[in-house]
Amino acid sequence: MKVSIIGQGYVGLTIAVFASKANQVVGFDNNQKVVDQLNQGVSHIEGVDSDLLKAAISSGGYRATTNGADIADAQIVVIAVPTPLDKDRKPDLAFIESACKTIAENIKHPVLVINESTSFPGTIRNFIKPII
Repeated sequence: MKVSIIGQGYVGLTIAVFASKANQVVGFDNNQKVVDQLNQGVSHIEGVDSDLLKAAISSGGYRATTNGADIADAQIVVIAVPTPLDKDRKPDLAFIESACKTIAENIKHPVLVINESTSFPGTIRNFIKPII
């Protein structure tokens, strides 16, 4: 099964490395420097050892990308992007919106979307689904 994880921070990379043991995982991130380091087997996340990342890469189970087209054939997409608080101390959904646009632009078949980003109840139904 192909799994795409949007956001390769502490949540996304952790999910990606462990999901790659049983799936083909594409880790999408907008930061080219992070993607380059990940593809070299260098983890930037405490708790995700570079040796685990290297093993995932060498097994063919994981690769990172900044190219949205690389998520096109995923059966599962996990959104794991930051949700900082805005000036009113509510989650800023701009990163989630960007992730949804990447999904909408690149996936043209039914897909399971999982939101791991911190947000409020109803985010998937009322915010994510209409964008996708």
